[in-house]
Amino acid sequence: MGLTSKGRIWLAPFSRALLLAALCLFGLPPAEGAVSTQQGVVAPSLDDGPILQAVEFEGLSTFPEDVVLEALGLEIGKPLQFMQREQRVASLFRDYGLFVQRIVPTEVPGGVSLIIAILEFEVDLEPGFIGNDSFDEEKLREWAGLLDRSELYLHEADGVVQRLVEGYRRAGYHFVEVVWVASDPLPGQRVRDLVFVVREGPKVRCINVQVTGNDSLPDSGFLFWRGGLREMASPKIAGRGIFSWFGSVFIEEELRADLVAMRQVYRDGGWLDAEVQLEPLEFNDRRDKVSIVVHVDEGRKYTVASVDLVALEIEVDADGQLVEREVPFVFPKDDLLAEIELKSGGPYDAARRNHDRLILQSYYGERGHLAAARFLNPSQANGFRVLEPDVLLDPVRAEVHVLLKIVQGQARRVRAIEISGNTHTHDDVLRREISILPGEPADLKEIKRSLQRIMGLGYFLDQQDPNHRPPTFRFREVPNEPEVIDIEYLVEEGRVVDFQLQGGVASDSGLVGLISLSHSNFDYTEVPSSLFATPGEIYRREAFHGNGESLAIDLSPGSRVSFWRFSYRHPDLFADHFDRWGAAVEALNRDRIYRTNDEDRTHLKLDTIRRYGQGDLSLRFGPIWQRIKLEDLESGTLPDTLLNSSLDTTFVGLGSRLSWSQLDNRRVPREGTYGYGELSYFGGPLGGDEDLVKFEGHFEQYFKLAGLAGEVDPVLLLEAGAGVAVPFGDSDQTHYSERWFLGGSRRLRGFEFRGVGPNEGDHPIGGETMVYGSLELRWPLFSTPIPGTTQRAEMFRGGPFLDFGVLDRNAWDLDMDELRVSYGLNFALVRPIPISFNLGWPLREGEGDDLRVFSFSLSLR
Repeated sequence: MGLTSKGRIWLAPFSRALLLAALCLFGLPPAEGAVSTQQGVVAPSLDDGPILQAVEFEGLSTFPEDVVLEALGLEIGKPLQFMQREQRVASLFRDYGLFVQRIVPTEVPGGVSLIIAILEFEVDLEPGFIGNDSFDEEKLREWAGLLDRSELYLHEADGVVQRLVEGYRRAGYHFVEVVWVASDPLPGQRVRDLVFVVREGPKVRCINVQVTGNDSLPDSGFLFWRGGLREMASPKIAGRGIFSWFGSVFIEEELRADLVAMRQVYRDGGWLDAEVQLEPLEFNDRRDKVSIVVHVDEGRKYTVASVDLVALEIEVDADGQLVEREVPFVFPKDDLLAEIELKSGGPYDAARRNHDRLILQSYYGERGHLAAARFLNPSQANGFRVLEPDVLLDPVRAEVHVLLKIVQGQARRVRAIEISGNTHTHDDVLRREISILPGEPADLKEIKRSLQRIMGLGYFLDQQDPNHRPPTFRFREVPNEPEVIDIEYLVEEGRVVDFQLQGGVASDSGLVGLISLSHSNFDYTEVPSSLFATPGEIYRREAFHGNGESLAIDLSPGSRVSFWRFSYRHPDLFADHFDRWGAAVEALNRDRIYRTNDEDRTHLKLDTIRRYGQGDLSLRFGPIWQRIKLEDLESGTLPDTLLNSSLDTTFVGLGSRLSWSQLDNRRVPREGTYGYGELSYFGGPLGGDEDLVKFEGHFEQYFKLAGLAGEVDPVLLLEAGAGVAVPFGDSDQTHYSERWFLGGSRRLRGFEFRGVGPNEGDHPIGGETMVYGSLELRWPLFSTPIPGTTQRAEMFRGGPFLDFGVLDRNAWDLDMDELRVSYGLNFALVRPIPISFNLGWPLREGEGDDLRVFSFSLSLR
């Protein structure tokens, strides 16, 4: 048919619309020479597409044409639809097993006709499983990815086989075989019966893992104190042991991961050429046990031939590529090199590399150049970074030349400090713990110290919930102000209200019951809306919550110790924020049964508290009144210090306590310093029955041993203390109830509570002078990840300890012949309920001392 120019002008837009309709509808690539919409032709809208006049299907046999047309959104006599084309084709395949191979559009009078070629896939509406003796069908469907669907297309069967094999092998069935069998379809139908036949084989256990060639990292030690290659690599696969007599389940995937971990241990240690090879697996005749042999070729350990440092800036060149440009150092290069541990001639290992990364980050951070990783958008922040170093290997000499590369970033000042997540705690409760202020240089040390104080409050921690996220901080850049940043402290309200009704036993206290109500973030002004709403509002932290006050009411009946106690503390009476004044009151009555006597102690104390700065240094002082009754003295030989003490004594005096705390966490400290000095004065012009001056000093230092044990660092605790009690005036000796004693689960473990002499007969006389100390390693044994962070929460720990102590019956005297020393092991459950267990043995004991190997307490400090 001849066409005029007018006809061509009309036909071109129509043909383009026709082609675009097919392409837009089915998502197919345009044919060669097709006209692009970018050449000036606008794709047709929903209303101006060509009218669909007819559709012819090829290969469609099992479904009615109108069903397929509806699924594709096509309707004869209506314009072609262009919206949701990809979803329509996908749903046609998903719901009906029909795949659109091609579309051929043809121009016809009044519109367009389509030829649609369909490929029909065979399907099983309910696949079956045979031979799965060890697992039910639901587990197999889970492995196969069929839990949320029933039909399975034949072309998917091979993928299901692979997933089933992987699932079985992850369960230890190393020799599993899976095949699929399909029946012939009935004439004119696509449905076939599909059955997966499983030959499980035996479940394989590893009975022995032998590592050879690891001369530099030999396996040594026992139980929790093992060392060497395998302990450092933490392999999943292990042979028989005390806790796994039948051996570990053999999973080849885990074995491969173990080999990678072993290789990484050597790389981290500086053996850069080390090879870890798996020898052929040795199975027994029944194929249910396997022995594994791993051979290590260590090679030589690399040392540092030279180390240098360069400061860079990252720029984008004209081609959009990131390029490095060397810039001058902000701080003297020699000072930076003096800080790092990588030295010429020294080892090249991961511990030193990690240390240097952190020390450079801290050096710059304390001077305002904050790490980019702490920013809200780390990749875009102009912050400090340690880049991957340039390392030149010299395999002949086993040496490396190291060029450390840093991006110094922008020096910052603080514009604003924000707090988020404290939904029920007043802002000022947190802000008084923050020692960095707006306008000051952004000192990372003070920022972290402020975070430690916030954590130390305990208001935003929950020891019973391992998924609770601890407080943290991040930085935000300020648009158009590159020299300042905003600091945001992020917290999550923790468990601060505890009501406990429980019973238990402690080695120092015997059987105990406890009814306790405590609130560590109390606010007496936030009263409930009504009496009946009180319990719910307290539970939801809507009442009596948020001002940082503390309230505790305890009632504890027990076999050896019974007591009641009331205490209240207000941390900031005048809202001073810094250098604040507080107050505390405590009333207590305790009835305790000792081996020599019973003691009934009633105690009342009112303190004024002065906190300096953010409260790291604090002073408490105030009046003390207490009455002590000694009852039911044991018959037989008793120490004269007890016999010469009044049976009913009243003490009236003044007490003061100066304390210093820089712990990262008050309840479970892992790093920092804590100490106090306590002075009490009784009698004299104040009255009472006894004239006495007592002083006690105590010190704790926690060292975090970074990089020694994976995700949670071990802690080394150094603890020391001393005390003296000096009678004066009408008092010739210190009352027996106020003398010092050692032994039990806290001080000088391995001895009975109050079981350390000097003694008279079978009983200790107590000391007017005391010195004690302890060295303890706390090694993490089990931890769990904290959701939303890269950190892990310690759950269980253990480690050795060494304790010593001396008591002298006279004030200011110290007879070293009375020195006692013990050693042992400590195990502690950190979460959800803190409890510690001790196994202690004396290295040096005295005549008449009472020993106790096992002791425990419901406390971690």
